Amino acid sequence: MSEAPGFSSMFDPAEDEDTDTEDPIETIEARSEEISKQAYAKGFVEGQKVGEEAQNEKLKETLKALRMVLAELDAAKNELYQDAEREAVELGLRIARKIVCHEVSVDHATIFRVLREAFKKVGDQKEIHVKIHPSDIQVINDAGFDVSGLSTGKGLVVLEPGDGICRGECVIETDFGDIDARMESQLQTVEESLRALLHEGTRAR
Repeated sequence: MSEAPGFSSMFDPAEDEDTDTEDPIETIEARSEEISKQAYAKGFVEGQKVGEEAQNEKLKETLKALRMVLAELDAAKNELYQDAEREAVELGLRIARKIVCHEVSVDHATIFRVLREAFKKVGDQKEIHVKIHPSDIQVINDAGFDVSGLSTGKGLVVLEPGDGICRGECVIETDFGDIDARMESQLQTVEESLRALLHEGTRAR
């Protein structure tokens, strides 16, 4: 019995070999390689981003530390300036004391100048007590100097030796308060003024 025409050709193995088919294994490998490349690229970008963030964070910490060091240096510089200024003031006052003491020791007429300046601050008083060094009382008496002539009023002026008063100094006692013309008091006033100026200069920096 003969076969129907074309039937065998429908199942011809040779024809099946010519048909294009994809290999599942090759497809999986290709897809896997593509995924690996994408994962690598993504990992590289993310890794680069993390690295940059870490580097930026480290830079921020370094800058912060640098600012702290600069602030400490600035504070140390200001402290050195203040110490130098204080030492300069103290040195100047010590020199001034030595100069004044020397002038008084060689110039006995210093007491007259001091009294004239002190009496300018005295108003019209009924009684004025002037305390000075005993040696200066002797200088005034020997010179025949009338201290009452320094007063603007007609009150009684009494010269008295004063405790703790050096030559060339005086303390004038009145009913309205004392006028301290001692060297130490005057230098202390100068010192306070200088320190106030230094304090203002330090705040301005």
